[in-house]
Amino acid sequence: MRSEDEFRPDMGQKGECKLSVQEYKPIYSAKEVSKILQISINTVYQLMNSGELPYLVLGSKKIRGSDLERFIEKYPAEKVAVNESA
Repeated sequence: MRSEDEFRPDMGQKGECKLSVQEYKPIYSAKEVSKILQISINTVYQLMNSGELPYLVLGSKKIRGSDLERFIEKYPAEKVAVNESA
């Protein structure tokens, strides 16, 4: 049985893909972060090396879940122009 906090594609009855949220983990690898953010692993390393995404060195570079959440929250969101002449 799947928990509500998992992030896995789920095929609906008509074959459409539904996504649910991933279960929170305290530590993520760069590869996991690249999948979560849907960016390349090279971009994840660039973010870490530039200081934009804090990391720990535990054998290899790892990202705390709390740091990833902070990064996502502070990342500027795109503003959508609203056409009010309707």
